[in-house]
Amino acid sequence: VEVMVAATVMIFGIVSAVGRARVRFRVFGPDVARAYAATGEPMDKAGAYGIQGLGAALVDSVHGDYYTIVGFPIVRFLELLERKGWRYAFGRLERCQ
Repeated sequence: VEVMVAATVMIFGIVSAVGRARVRFRVFGPDVARAYAATGEPMDKAGAYGIQGLGAALVDSVHGDYYTIVGFPIVRFLELLERKGWRYAFGRLERCQ
């Protein structure tokens, strides 16, 4: 499954980027799918699984950025901030010199 999530920064104009990652699910049968669905976890997820929760047990491998799969492409977002002259300073933003 390919996951694509967009990030946009609107500081004196708009810049956008897309994060991409791939998820490979392990082979499982209908009983496992029903058991996972019965937890209620997938019901509010865009892809009907939560890799950051119980759904991690369904995943065989990840290729790319984990945070893109979760739903926020952090690396792309930080790149966009830098393009607009800002830097993430671990809990705050700083204007680049």
